[in-house]
Amino acid sequence: MCIEPREMAVPISVVATNTVFSVADVGNISRDGYSFGCWTDGVSVYQAGNDYLVGATNVTLTAVWNPIFLSVAYLIGDGASGVPPQQDPIPFNSSLSIASGEGISLDGQYFWGWSDGSQLYVRGSTMTNMRSDVTLTATWGDHPLPELPNTGRSAIADVLAALFALLGATLGVVLVRRTRRRGTLDA
Repeated sequence: MCIEPREMAVPISVVATNTVFSVADVGNISRDGYSFGCWTDGVSVYQAGNDYLVGATNVTLTAVWNPIFLSVAYLIGDGASGVPPQQDPIPFNSSLSIASGEGISLDGQYFWGWSDGSQLYVRGSTMTNMRSDVTLTATWGDHPLPELPNTGRSAIADVLAALFALLGATLGVVLVRRTRRRGTLDA
């Protein structure tokens, strides 16, 4: 499918008038977030390998680029019930707001979030700079996850941040108590 041309002219060889040549492929030219569609001379479109008859005037063939859309699939896993969220394709390099687990369940288990196989995302978090299709699988546990503020980070990052904050507060209390015992802290 070819859509409107984007401004990116590609130089071609000089060809004699009334000569037929085969339109080339895009070669090593690329455009981030787009796939090559075809060529246009401003009037018609030509696929790589099409014949082109050169007329009496100069012509420039311009690459036509099609935007890339990424698929997002949600899987609820074996034994779970309900309908997984549906997601329309998203543009390349865009962000994805992670769906909630509303409407799905697994007997005896708590919904924790969605995993892409390497990271757990809690409901409401965001995956940014999407550059490939993604499949997110429901992740379940035998206890509920603690409610954490939505920071846009993954659940693991939020849990680690909470643990470090707790650890820092605990160390601060220990240091204050030790200092008070030594009599060097004015209370």
